[in-house]
Amino acid sequence: MTSEKRPAARRRRAARTPPEAQLARLWASATLGAAATAADGTPVAVVYPGRPGGRSGPDFRDAVVRLGDGGPVVGDVELHRAATDFAHHGHAADPAYDGLALHVVFEADAAPATALAGGRSVPVVAADAGATPGLPVREPCATATARLGEAAVEAIVQDAARWRLARKAEALGSAIARDGAAQALYVAMATALGQQDNARAMALLASRLPLAALLELPAGPGPTRAAAMEQALLHAAGLDGALLAPAPVLPWALAGRPAAHPARRIAALAVIIDRLARPDLVSAAGALVDAALVEGGAGLVPAFVVRGAQPPAPCGRGRAVEVLVNALLPWAAIRAGVSERRGQVFDLALALPATEAYGATAHLTRNLRMATGRPLLRTPLHQQGALALLSEWCRRGGCGRCPLS
Repeated sequence: MTSEKRPAARRRRAARTPPEAQLARLWASATLGAAATAADGTPVAVVYPGRPGGRSGPDFRDAVVRLGDGGPVVGDVELHRAATDFAHHGHAADPAYDGLALHVVFEADAAPATALAGGRSVPVVAADAGATPGLPVREPCATATARLGEAAVEAIVQDAARWRLARKAEALGSAIARDGAAQALYVAMATALGQQDNARAMALLASRLPLAALLELPAGPGPTRAAAMEQALLHAAGLDGALLAPAPVLPWALAGRPAAHPARRIAALAVIIDRLARPDLVSAAGALVDAALVEGGAGLVPAFVVRGAQPPAPCGRGRAVEVLVNALLPWAAIRAGVSERRGQVFDLALALPATEAYGATAHLTRNLRMATGRPLLRTPLHQQGALALLSEWCRRGGCGRCPLS
């Protein structure tokens, strides 16, 4: 809509209100300070402004604020020039904003609280349009290597990674006790192939069509067996176009990147199972890990890379590493028994090739640098450590109290 067609009130507001970028600088520097007050009169103290968000969703993530006399509240923060912009931009019906703790604006031209899609409401805080932003608040981890030394920081990250992998191994141990070692590994690999959007659907698929049933399909060895497995999995997934699809429908996310389409990941799962189930999945997977303990973790990757007739690959190197870290290594570790051997299995992740940095841990990748300027988070084990720090500290209001602070 052009400025000529806007309501007169909105044109006047646009002329007198600073841009949203100015509000972002104020918030990032916590310039609102401890004296800020919500539109309903509740005192608001900014403990930590959070991390800048990505291209979509809230503007700041995992901020820590205090509302009135209450304890710390951890949540996201959305910024607008005016409170009514929240609805104008379609956020009121978007679940991505259900984690908000505050709605910060220059003009509180709506109700004193902003209603979210999930049914909650969050306070509206009006910032002073004439305030001057200070320097952005830096997380303590930005100076961690300078204060603690590279070796100490790397030790903290690796300890966090082993803790995270141990939790994965314990979960797989429960699955092994319930379903058997082969089925537990099959479900874990399917889940890892699904990535975040389709992890649950892939896990449900592996339960709907168990490994034992998949291996009983009437097909000969070689590519024929893999193709038969793929077709059976696609049918069980409801993705083969059949008129009589299995019910209930699995919760597939189909709108993501073509490389991550569930049909491609299902094709990769079929090929990997066909490769490893010779003579059986448990023996072959165990032998792979035993060989890697002698020869190095990098040798594990080719067994999980699946190339297609046309790019992108159904399971490229990066996704293969994710399957190893999230499925095979925790599975092998819980079956290893003694803690020393478990540690050796986890340390195989140090030798795996680096993958894309996780968007969720971008602040840790940016902040944790070696003296040369290179990122300290350079292996899949480091990335697991970053995820552990994120989940246990960054997202729980622990900035300033974590081991890197």
